[in-house]
Amino acid sequence: MKRHIFFSFFFWCLCVSLSAQVTSTSSGSWDDPNNWSPVGVPNPSSQSITITHEMTITGNRSWSVWSGTTSVSINTNGKVAVTGNLTIQGGSADIIVNGGELEVLGTMTIQNGGAQLTVQSGLLDVGTAQVNYGSQVTVGSGANATFATLNVGNNSTAIFQNDGITQVSGDLNYSGPVTNIGTLQALNIVGGGSGSSVFNNNGIVEVNQDISLPSSSKYFTSQGSSTIARGNVNIAANENIRIGDSNPPPAYTDMLIKGSLISTGSGDILVNTNGRLAVYGDITASGGGSYLRIENGGQAYVQGSIDFSGGTGNFIDNKNTVVGFMGLYVDGDVLFSEFDGFVGGETRGTQSGSNSGYNSSSDLPGENDDFQTWLGTLEDSPLASVLPIELKSFEAWVQSDRVQLAWTTSTETNNEFFEIQRSQNGVSFETVAKIDGAGNSLTQISYNHDDIPPHGGLWYYRLKQTDYDGQFEIFEMHAVQLTREEIRVSVFPNPTSDFINWRGVKVIDAAVVSLEGQIMKREADSEVFDKLNISDLNSGTYVLRLMTNTGKYHVARIVIR
Repeated sequence: MKRHIFFSFFFWCLCVSLSAQVTSTSSGSWDDPNNWSPVGVPNPSSQSITITHEMTITGNRSWSVWSGTTSVSINTNGKVAVTGNLTIQGGSADIIVNGGELEVLGTMTIQNGGAQLTVQSGLLDVGTAQVNYGSQVTVGSGANATFATLNVGNNSTAIFQNDGITQVSGDLNYSGPVTNIGTLQALNIVGGGSGSSVFNNNGIVEVNQDISLPSSSKYFTSQGSSTIARGNVNIAANENIRIGDSNPPPAYTDMLIKGSLISTGSGDILVNTNGRLAVYGDITASGGGSYLRIENGGQAYVQGSIDFSGGTGNFIDNKNTVVGFMGLYVDGDVLFSEFDGFVGGETRGTQSGSNSGYNSSSDLPGENDDFQTWLGTLEDSPLASVLPIELKSFEAWVQSDRVQLAWTTSTETNNEFFEIQRSQNGVSFETVAKIDGAGNSLTQISYNHDDIPPHGGLWYYRLKQTDYDGQFEIFEMHAVQLTREEIRVSVFPNPTSDFINWRGVKVIDAAVVSLEGQIMKREADSEVFDKLNISDLNSGTYVLRLMTNTGKYHVARIVIR
């Protein structure tokens, strides 16, 4: 009965060329390929098959459509298992996994004229996947895909895009464009030799062994992405690796290479404005014309050495211009051939490990605290240290006109003090409070602090901890939105030395608060008043906080002489 229905359906489509849809709802095992897919359908009619059950297809199958729109949808509770090979080709031949599962034990080939495999949600499990010209594979944000090997062909129209979670137990070979927005894991990533061989990482990439970029292949990363290569990264042509872009941080673009970064030709490395690069091994260039360029704001750390002595025309271009911020930190030697070396304010020539174009990791404390903190959190970091505290929680929230901060430690070792740091842009922070630590403790301790920012808006807070020998740790940042129902009031005189006055509002509570958040003086009364004696306060800048008889607040910055 099942076969009769399908044969009748395809014969009807060929005769009348009208739109039709088949929904397969019963389970079964089909051995005849003509019972599952129309092969070489010549007419332009729109056809589709919807699968909502488990189906096993033995042998090799080809889904070939040269005209019209033909698709297979594998919906929730649907599963198609192909024991052999599967070919999707031609016209608008589409397979859509929407909550179901597609399993191909052999090789899945997608090719020619717009053929597509789209996994919107659900599972895709393939042995070897071959994405050829004129075709695309997309793993959606709600999907999981696994491959033994993934090959993207040598053409700009052979496309693989991952928005979900993709795992490749073997090699990911790409000669066409690859875009990762989600999470992608592979044993090795190997580029091809064409100009279409471009890997764009906008998400998270983890490579358990090596990344190899021969000839013209590229590996580009966008702001907010991260890449881990647990082996080596090999490059061989102009600007093979670009870390980050010209947008200021946050967010950063991170790349960790646990092995070495090796240029065998004229391979180039660009660490852009929001880029952070860490190399546990060495950076070497055995050919000529290679460079390591660090744009202003970019940061790079090399635990080993930089050896650019293998050819002429190799150089480091460290463009960081911020005083006291080097941007490049190398713990080993930095070597060049004659007439090659640093540019950007540095004289070219033979260089060794003492050139002023870089520092070592020992210079990080006080010069680049955030970079040091990031390096210390990396996988198997050589700069990781025994943490002086075990932080159980850190929270920030808005309460009335202020921001309340609370944190709890499980243990403390040589903990001298904490600092509450505040920022308006998430980049430049100022310390607004300093709280003594417990020194040494094996019991849980809770801390809190209230901060009164000078005005409403978006504020960033972070917690910094310092121990007795000056080592410190900076914990995660929190953002809070402070909304104040401001009132119109004039404060005078400002600056002042004895009294501060106000008018235009009925005040029942007035406080002078230091920039660190400490209340220096406060007066409250059931009756309204219009001035406050501040003659007993030290000179400096403070925040005046006024509360009206209706419970509204006004905050103004004042200067006491």
